[in-house]
Amino acid sequence: MSRSQIQIWSSPQWRAEAEAWIGQQLHKHSLRLIGEIEQPRLRAWSTHLKVPTDQGVLWFKENAPAHAFEAALIDAMATIAPDHVVVPIAVESERGWLLSPDQGVTLRTLEGTNEAMWCRLVAEFGDLQGRLAPHGDELARTGLPAMLPGDVPDYVRREALRMSRLPADDPEHMDSERAAEVAGSFELLSRDADLLTTGPIPLSLEHNDLHDNNAFVPSGDHVGFRFFDFGDAVWAHPFSSLLIPLNVMREEWNAGYDDPRLQRVVDAYLEAWSNLASRAELRELVAPAVRFGRIHRAESYRRLLVDFDETARAEYGRAPSFWLAKMAELIRD
Repeated sequence: MSRSQIQIWSSPQWRAEAEAWIGQQLHKHSLRLIGEIEQPRLRAWSTHLKVPTDQGVLWFKENAPAHAFEAALIDAMATIAPDHVVVPIAVESERGWLLSPDQGVTLRTLEGTNEAMWCRLVAEFGDLQGRLAPHGDELARTGLPAMLPGDVPDYVRREALRMSRLPADDPEHMDSERAAEVAGSFELLSRDADLLTTGPIPLSLEHNDLHDNNAFVPSGDHVGFRFFDFGDAVWAHPFSSLLIPLNVMREEWNAGYDDPRLQRVVDAYLEAWSNLASRAELRELVAPAVRFGRIHRAESYRRLLVDFDETARAEYGRAPSFWLAKMAELIRD
């Protein structure tokens, strides 16, 4: 059995290679190391090294193979929309290595994250998506996966069948009753796909994990949020990025989707697209796109599980079936 990513990232050989590359980049940018390099984050899907320098803290990141495209993606996005992302100091696309400056605090670290801040966050992310929309070919060359709306219904039916055929003790297994329910959403998903495909909104980058700990708050001379952690990202209908913000707000505020606060946040996001369609037309696309967002989550985990060891698969293997089942439950409701 091959070594897990955690074993690789914990090995002296990997650490020496990473620190050698970091040292080269520090020299190149006239930065000096002023303390020990630490490894504060080690997960099955990524690891970070904290690098103290005479010009502030830097962060090194490497993803698991399924998300290794993030380094090249960030590099491209930093050229297209540098005010909206963390511009890296150095990138090694072949190994998926990123070296980036610390950007302060995230929205989650602020006490009492309120409606106004969420409105601002989603509006600025919508602006980023609008700026990225014309650059699909360029972003695809970074390895960014695509989840085109027209491909989703067949994907869901195929995945439900695959999971139902796995052994019952496999973490990805889906029981036949739930698989039939998921596959039975095909017709509605096909209508959703037609609506999203023929609608007025172009495809763009879908963050696929846009929560309040993946956005640095404005500070200093920078007046907007800086978004990061794009390992789950897909090229898809951009409105699907509302899924995670809505989930976080519902949990934090103990609110339903019809809560006026959530609806005002959605309206703030849609304002970024108001030059393309009326508010009513844009509103019609939100529910289908959010449903598809659950499918995007399932696919992100499915890709990761391919390279996970038995321990990681046991812990996270149910994620794809969880997200597909959530999609089916909402359709049933």
